[in-house]
Amino acid sequence: MAALSESGKLIRLPWLAERGHRVIMCPVDDALIFGPRGGLESIERSVRSIAEGGPDGILTFSGNISAMPEVFSRIPGIANLSASTTRSQHSRKVQIHSVEHAISVGAAACAFHINLLSRWAGDMISQASHIIADGRRFGLPVLGIVYPRGEKAGSDEDYEPRIGDDPKYFTDCVAQCAALASGLGFDIIKTKFTGTAQSFRSVTEAAAGIPVLIAGGPLTETEAVMGMAREAIKGGATGVSFGRNVFGRENPAEFIRQLRTELSKC
Repeated sequence: MAALSESGKLIRLPWLAERGHRVIMCPVDDALIFGPRGGLESIERSVRSIAEGGPDGILTFSGNISAMPEVFSRIPGIANLSASTTRSQHSRKVQIHSVEHAISVGAAACAFHINLLSRWAGDMISQASHIIADGRRFGLPVLGIVYPRGEKAGSDEDYEPRIGDDPKYFTDCVAQCAALASGLGFDIIKTKFTGTAQSFRSVTEAAAGIPVLIAGGPLTETEAVMGMAREAIKGGATGVSFGRNVFGRENPAEFIRQLRTELSKC
């Protein structure tokens, strides 16, 4: 069963076996989290535009995968099985679908989000463990989105400002995110970038060989984004998972191609 499981994962995401491949993943799940804005006013238009750039995967929800089979037959779709919205308890992710459901809509992989510093972290960890077990059982890769995010005074606290105020604390938190994701058995890890290649090395070391992708954050000037990607690769990252820095641009496909060229030099 283990061999069958691993072959299923590699068939669905061949780059898992290509350690030198620089992965470009594009999440569009913000449309549910933040609402249809900032480049996601039409999820279909955004997904089709992103797909033209040839990313290694598009992270979204199962309804979008099943609605665009002609797109996701070409570009791997990663079904996020967890969700929350900024209109309620954003840091509390809950399971919304099963691994079997992700497979039924044609997803190439699935994802689950854990906020390490949340008071609900235990619940998210428990739910993720079941998703990982089912992913292993059915040969579906599971992406772990693990952030140093929690709550403060009743609102969301993502701790990212600590990258300037207390970079060691922030780096330690992100490294723990990677260690948690690796320990739980995720196949891929998405987490925050710590600012420098040197500090991020502790994150990729904590991942213990599991591919690590960095989140992109808010829409930023192109060269700054490219610089962040280069530094992350130098720090051992496998690639990037950029959402707003892709779909927030006038030509997402062209930006993906430009990013691909840049990462190929690393």
